[in-house]
Amino acid sequence: MACPRLIFLWLGNNYFSGQIPSSMGYLKDLQSLHLQNNRLSGPLPQSLQNCSLLRTLDLSKNSVTGKLPRWIGKFHVSMQFLNLRSNRLQGEIPIELCYLTRLQILDVAQNNFSGRIPTCLKNLTAMTFSQRNNSIQWKKDVILTVVEKGNDFGAIRLLEVTCYKLLSL
Repeated sequence: MACPRLIFLWLGNNYFSGQIPSSMGYLKDLQSLHLQNNRLSGPLPQSLQNCSLLRTLDLSKNSVTGKLPRWIGKFHVSMQFLNLRSNRLQGEIPIELCYLTRLQILDVAQNNFSGRIPTCLKNLTAMTFSQRNNSIQWKKDVILTVVEKGNDFGAIRLLEVTCYKLLSL
């Protein structure tokens, strides 16, 4: 890539197709990557973990497949906005997502995730403004689609919900 010092890349709302290029990993200073509303497919390239300053990652409305990689937790120092809505991600939501302590917005709805929501998500205090009685109140949208034991819970919106206990899922 000819722009290794690039910090902001907005390529959303185009008709790009194919896999996310692994060469994105050369953009070591990249802080904001917007690839939403394209026709991108395939798994997240491992090389993205080299973009350690990434604060915003928006891959919503594509056809990204595979599991949400565990290396997502490597962005614990920087990641504030993660939008993976409307893709084809599957498997369990990795516990490493809980390492993103600066995360303010998380949207993973309309995917094919299964299993339990990691209870440690309640520790993402950058999204909360009040915690009482082991419950959580969200100041930003956190939307998860969960399928557990054959039951589709649909999109669970954790917005201004004061008595919802993550452990109850």
